[in-house]
Amino acid sequence: MNIFEKTKNKIKNTEKNIKDTKKINPCEEEVKKIKKKTEEYVTEGKNKVNKFFNNIKKQIKEKPTTSILIAGIIGFLTGLMFNRNNK
Repeated sequence: MNIFEKTKNKIKNTEKNIKDTKKINPCEEEVKKIKKKTEEYVTEGKNKVNKFFNNIKKQIKEKPTTSILIAGIIGFLTGLMFNRNNK
């Protein structure tokens, strides 16, 4: 094989690699789309959780006695459920 044939083969291989790379790019675009959509869902979820906790804080400030009673009842029931000495 002379140098011209070797160079010609290298060029063909390079062209093939370039074509293969172009095939990968659509996959990368899909990954980017999925990543962006996932980030949107995460942000939306965080916003909903923050809204939920802000609502709870507001209700605790408006009705502190009721909040303490509810927390006590929940604690009591949780204690009953996880009581290991229960025979």
